[in-house]
Amino acid sequence: MVNNTEEIRREAEPERGTKPRDTVKTAERVSVPLDAESESHTVTGRHFRDSTDHSAEITLPDYYGNAEKLMFVRAVPRIEEVYTDGDEIKYTGSVKYTEVFLTDEGMLRSITTDSPLSGSAVCPRDGDGDVCISAIPLCSAASGRLTSPKSLSVKCTVVTDLMLTEQDPVEPIVRSSTEALTDGLTLQKRTDSIESLCIQSFTESGIRGSEDIELESGMPPIEELICCSVRIYPDECKLSGNEITLRSNAQINILCRGEGGAIMSMQKRIPITETFDSPECIEGRTDVSCFPILSLDTVSAEPADNSFGERRIIELDYTYSATVFCFYSCTVPVARDAYSTEYMTTPEFITRDTVRFSELKCGSVSIGDSAPIPNYTEGSHSEILYSDAAVCELSARLDPERGKLELSGRACVYLLLSGEKHPVPMTFDTPIKVELDGYGLEGRTEILATAAPRGVRARVDGSSVHVDFELDYLLAVFSRRDEEMIASLTVDETKPCIPADRPAMVLYYPKKGEMLWDIAKRYGTTVADIRSACGVQGDAVDGQHVIMLPRKRKSTAKA
Repeated sequence: MVNNTEEIRREAEPERGTKPRDTVKTAERVSVPLDAESESHTVTGRHFRDSTDHSAEITLPDYYGNAEKLMFVRAVPRIEEVYTDGDEIKYTGSVKYTEVFLTDEGMLRSITTDSPLSGSAVCPRDGDGDVCISAIPLCSAASGRLTSPKSLSVKCTVVTDLMLTEQDPVEPIVRSSTEALTDGLTLQKRTDSIESLCIQSFTESGIRGSEDIELESGMPPIEELICCSVRIYPDECKLSGNEITLRSNAQINILCRGEGGAIMSMQKRIPITETFDSPECIEGRTDVSCFPILSLDTVSAEPADNSFGERRIIELDYTYSATVFCFYSCTVPVARDAYSTEYMTTPEFITRDTVRFSELKCGSVSIGDSAPIPNYTEGSHSEILYSDAAVCELSARLDPERGKLELSGRACVYLLLSGEKHPVPMTFDTPIKVELDGYGLEGRTEILATAAPRGVRARVDGSSVHVDFELDYLLAVFSRRDEEMIASLTVDETKPCIPADRPAMVLYYPKKGEMLWDIAKRYGTTVADIRSACGVQGDAVDGQHVIMLPRKRKSTAKA
């Protein structure tokens, strides 16, 4: 820390008022700064989770036929708006349900619907500064049932990882114990420079992508597309000059029926590169780390003919949104002590839980697991028709004793196996447990985490199914530290700090190591005046010389 002594002129300040709560919308390009460096604020943070039970009723269109058996249900949440309302964080969005089912005619079909989502979480706030909120939702325990041949009831639990960061002013509020403060009051302030978090965030929505996907050789032409899922996950996001480049991947999973009625599937990964204009205040910086949160908006997929007239192409169009949080550190001066050279003062101290950015961690790990085939019959043989996975639970923590970051949770695996007459569904959860190097991290930490599976592969081995996939992860690690500072200073203008009969110069016999600040505060003068009168350098005295304490003249200048 750097110690400074600063003389300031203060006019009377009004009481800190209240302001409307801030809203962070993700429906358009929005820039949300928490810039402590320019505003002389520290940033505090709260990290918590909200769990909301969600359900929806779905009616099948007439042309779908009657549903006879529900194979599996997938649920993907999306947060569209998040904001503070008093001491609550509220959010709205939607849950996209995909239901794969078997009709009474033995046809495999699917339907995808969006259902509104809303939730709130209690988050007491100490102040009314600008806020920035990150929201990372996951769906777990997705399930459903047929309520009639034309109706389905689906449900899931949406768990949203929320982190609220808020600006808090560091400049003390100066008050009078009686009336308005005298104009031109001279105050002394001792400050330390501490490290604080700065955030710039923006959202780009409606980003479009398209791809013509050709079936793998050996697969028959498409008779009917059953479903096509798209998952967008980040690979790298960097600031260069005045642009932010986001490299991500679209994981495509296709389930269709080929000519002759065979059920078949394929997966494909599509690299994506997008470039955005960076917020002006971070242009050219080299210390910015970017943390993107991506959410899928719409998907449209249709089979089409290739140049030979064979239906072997799937024309895919999709849109998605990207919210990019730009983290960097800055130094902020905080007042550790303050006093008036004219009147007695009473400081009010406050301890703030400040947040600092530590580092980003990204990479991929291999996950593998196996599960028994339900209702397995000895001697039977099944083939994998379709395989996919989705993260349904995720958390990260630091183990300071071992110096490890622990990423844990669950992924839900979705499979379709061949059966005697119809495909057989199989779902199970596989644990996620990853250890990463946490060297250099210590104390209290907060971690934002996202992860997505890709390249899901499954094989049958006797009575069991073995599944493995790559899990791509991205972590933003923050440290927290308590900092004590002055919140307000009350000036009693009825009590001068220096007796009227005190001489203009006082001789003082200091102790070794005594701080000039403490001496100046006790005798109503300033560190600068003592240095000027005695030729003393530094912040402490050696205790071997008498020093002169000049009486501070009352200034008539106004701030």
